[in-house]
This record gives sequence, C-alpha cells and structure tokens, in this order.
Amino acid sequence: MVYEKRGSVMVLVVVIIAAVTVIASIMLSVAMGQLKIRKSNSELRRAFYLSEDGLNRMYSNIYELMCDACEKSLRMADEYLTDNPDDDERAEEVFENSYKRYMLDNIFRCVSGQNPRTEIANSRNLTFMYGRLTISVSSVYISESGTEKRTSAYIIVCIPSYTEVRSGIAESERQLYYAGFVL
Repeated sequence: MVYEKRGSVMVLVVVIIAAVTVIASIMLSVAMGQLKIRKSNSELRRAFYLSEDGLNRMYSNIYELMCDACEKSLRMADEYLTDNPDDDERAEEVFENSYKRYMLDNIFRCVSGQNPRTEIANSRNLTFMYGRLTISVSSVYISESGTEKRTSAYIIVCIPSYTEVRSGIAESERQLYYAGFVL
C-alpha cells in the first residue's frame, strides 16, 4: 500500500506553528510598546513633580529671605526710633524702604543652578508696585535620559506692616503666596 499524503500533516503543523509564532511576536511587540509608553509617561510625571519641587524650594528660599529682611528692617527702624522716639511714621518708612532694598538686593540668592534649575524670568524689571513684588519663577528639571520639564509660577511678596512685625503678629500667608502656575 502506497501512502500518497506524505508530509501533509507536517506541513500543516509547520503552518500552525508559524501562525502562532507570528501572533505571539505581534503580542510581544504590542506589550513592549505599551511598556515603553508607560515608562515614558512615568518619567514625564516624575520630571514634572521634580520640576515643581524646584518651585517649592524657591518659595521656601524667598520665605527665608523675607524673614531676614523683616529682622534687618526692624533693627533699622528701631535704631531710627531710638534717635527719634516720636516719629513712628518715619520709622515705618525706614522699615519699608529697608525691606524693599534688602529683598531686591538679595532675591537672586534664592536661585538654584542645580537640577532642578530655578531662575527668575522677570529679573530685569523687579520692582515693588502697590506694596507687592511679583516674581516670575521658572524651574527646569532634566532627567538622566534627557527628558526636560519646565514649570513656572508667579510668587507675590508683600511688604509686611511695621507694627505687625514689631508686635510679632505678622501672618506669612498674607505676605507670600503663589498667584498662578504655568505647567
């Protein structure tokens, strides 16, 4: 007896194995693509939060600078009052002018050149207007793989009241706050 269908089962098995291999490689390719997307997304998210951390550090540094400015200005106003005990209005002017000068002279100490790098975007036109200093701050974080994320915010610094600072009841929430974010 001559068997005429030699190898037909083997050809069928090879075709089925090839089809399964193609389907498996397609599934593996899709899974790897999703993994890359997830990894990229988590890296972007991490870069965003670390860039935002740069803004928080800048805010903290400005707060410390504000406290130093209040102390120095209070000392100068008190020195003026020891020489002129009846001139409270002029002592308040001395306090405000000293506060403004100290803040403007030392604001760039708050900038960090490390990763995340912070900078003051409106550094050329920093002035107190209506008792407020608006600082446009940006923070840039660059990851090891080169992903870069920039966040920006406006930080408002107000001039505290001389009498409140002198009595110790000045509230920092009213003196320093964020005005807006650019993500």
